[in-house]
Amino acid sequence: MITFASPGNISGDADVSTSGALDRAYMFTGPEGGTVTINGVTFSRFTPFMGDTQTFSSAAEAFGTPGVPPYSGLSADYQTMLKGGFFRIGGASTFTLNNLAIGDLYEVQVFVNDSRAGVTSTRTQLVDDSLPLAFNVPQDEGGLGQFVLGTFVADAASQSLTFTPGIGGVAQINGLQLRNLRSAAPIPESANGVLLGAGVLGLVAFQAWRQVQGCAGRRA
Repeated sequence: MITFASPGNISGDADVSTSGALDRAYMFTGPEGGTVTINGVTFSRFTPFMGDTQTFSSAAEAFGTPGVPPYSGLSADYQTMLKGGFFRIGGASTFTLNNLAIGDLYEVQVFVNDSRAGVTSTRTQLVDDSLPLAFNVPQDEGGLGQFVLGTFVADAASQSLTFTPGIGGVAQINGLQLRNLRSAAPIPESANGVLLGAGVLGLVAFQAWRQVQGCAGRRA
């Protein structure tokens, strides 16, 4: 189960989380083999050969408005990611993260954006049981959408996210990253070392005491 924080408004490169270690990050559409780097995180164009799966039905690079703020005030790479997206009209879609390490703690971040003017600006959706994410917060041309962060411990090698349309009846994804916050591990080696060291010292002290007792007995 993924536990989601409240959605945040898209505003600049610092939106992109750098917690833990990057596992994977995707933009949706863009040039074949293309990448963008936002806040030091490299997002690669998603393809069906990356190991993860999705059920969105369409793709477009139409969700930006060049020259219109605040969209135009974002970094060029952030604009590139947000203008492209996968979507489905009239139904829910899923995105499944595969090849997870069971027991590891992960953070997933999802971005949705539609900076166009018109009816699309009122759209919202849910990601699993998140609060509604707005595609365009000010509901105006050039306006920006939202992102949401969620955490989960992998109890299987796969984890699915369900995108459920709200107002406007569209499910959409413009960007996604997965970060590993903690790897499952046994008791830390340093703790074992402390315990082992204490045991050795105790054994040495016991042997020394026995030797002293033996010498005292022989003198008596």
